[in-house]
Amino acid sequence: MSSITGLKRGTFTSVDNSGEFRLDTNLDPGTAGECIISNGAQASASWGTPVGHLANALTAGTNVNYTSGNPTFDGSVAETINAVDTDTTYSAGSGIDLTGTTFSTDNDTTTINNSGAGNTNQVLKVPNDLTAGTNVTFSVGTTYNGSAAITINSTDNDTTYAGGNNISIDTVPNPDEIDLDPAITGMTGITYSGSGGNNLTGAGMPGTGTTCTYLDLTSATNIFPTLYPNSVVPYLDVAFYDPTVYTSQALTTSLVQIFSGLMTLTFTCMPGRSLAEVELKVLNGGGSSNKWIYLGLLDGAGTTEWSASGATGGGSATTTTTTERVVHYKDETDYDYVTMSWVLTGLTPGATYIVNPAAKTSGTSNYIYVGGAPGWVYPCCISRVTQL
Repeated sequence: MSSITGLKRGTFTSVDNSGEFRLDTNLDPGTAGECIISNGAQASASWGTPVGHLANALTAGTNVNYTSGNPTFDGSVAETINAVDTDTTYSAGSGIDLTGTTFSTDNDTTTINNSGAGNTNQVLKVPNDLTAGTNVTFSVGTTYNGSAAITINSTDNDTTYAGGNNISIDTVPNPDEIDLDPAITGMTGITYSGSGGNNLTGAGMPGTGTTCTYLDLTSATNIFPTLYPNSVVPYLDVAFYDPTVYTSQALTTSLVQIFSGLMTLTFTCMPGRSLAEVELKVLNGGGSSNKWIYLGLLDGAGTTEWSASGATGGGSATTTTTTERVVHYKDETDYDYVTMSWVLTGLTPGATYIVNPAAKTSGTSNYIYVGGAPGWVYPCCISRVTQL
């Protein structure tokens, strides 16, 4: 290039230039990223990369730092690169061994070792032996610890029984069930002896029957307490309420339990029977005049009439579709001890039933009363059931 337009020599405090800087005798414009380098006294400056500097800085990454604390290194100063130690120190715990950098299981080599396939843990035996007891044998030896397969056998010491007179042993559907025959016949030589009022007298031979001179049914061992635990001879169940402080119950126009269910009766129908009588005694009175009182029976839940289909502990009533009966009419504020009986039909022998005596009124301000101390004493309320 023979000439440069605008080239001036001089000493300047600043240089404003919108074009190229050309250096050396060949007017070299340099390449991108190069710097102006001094080549010493009496020598022309030139474009190039300064010694000891990097064109692109090196940045410290994860777990690396520089001694100077600088975040980057470009070669302008000497640096030391340090690796940050983040290692975790491990120690062997229970059941684990640590040798150098290798972990292994700590086994007793008696019950467990690590010599299985691929150096895996394997169970050699259990720590305690299983010993054959009474009527039990092992196919090998008398103890078992799991180190070898064996077979456990039990010795059959069953005793074979045969039915005798009036006794049978079922095989179907209840194997090994010993039963008395439904009708005991052919038994001879039964004699009732002793003295007192609890004995049966008579020949006792088949066909002649046995005459009962006196039976004490209050015995704790007779059939009634045994088969019918709620029975109070001669009743299947009895309930009564006689508090020391008199109690009243306001009646509504719907049947509700008498005295919150304290008169509930629970009974089991005796064999060969299907009828029972339920009896209730209670005092009606007070309130206003010209009121009817109705008595009835509710089911075991105390919510549904006892004769209704599906009632809890229910059944059917005598020749009617309802147990609700009108009992007493008081034309004034009368007090009368009223009694009501129901005959329950269609009972199933052996089945258990629950009956809740209940009451209602034809209009409000009608009451039933019970119990009390001197000054206000009302009759006891009693409910009971008898097998017919």
